[in-house]
Amino acid sequence: MDFHNILDEYSPPKKCGKSHCKTLVPASYQYKQCQSCRERQQHLTQQHRARQKVSEAVRVLTGLKHAREDDEALEERQPKRVRPHGNTDSDEGEDFGIAVRKSILTR
Repeated sequence: MDFHNILDEYSPPKKCGKSHCKTLVPASYQYKQCQSCRERQQHLTQQHRARQKVSEAVRVLTGLKHAREDDEALEERQPKRVRPHGNTDSDEGEDFGIAVRKSILTR
């Protein structure tokens, strides 16, 4: 009789590895996830790969390097927001810093 089999028979069941799933699986179960979560993940992975394959085929046919590289998408895209406090070349930021220091020192 194998020692590991005895422990597995009497070990308490464990929860499925997916955080949203509360299914209990035997301690001796080969996988971390229950069968239904494994099947769902397999289906989602197959769908994802199929979408990637179609997307890659479209990129090859159109000659685009990335999916969003068409001209309309570039024109519609808003420029990145510049944060005023992150810019050290700005005189406004320096004046504000000096004003804060002066107000602290005059207290």
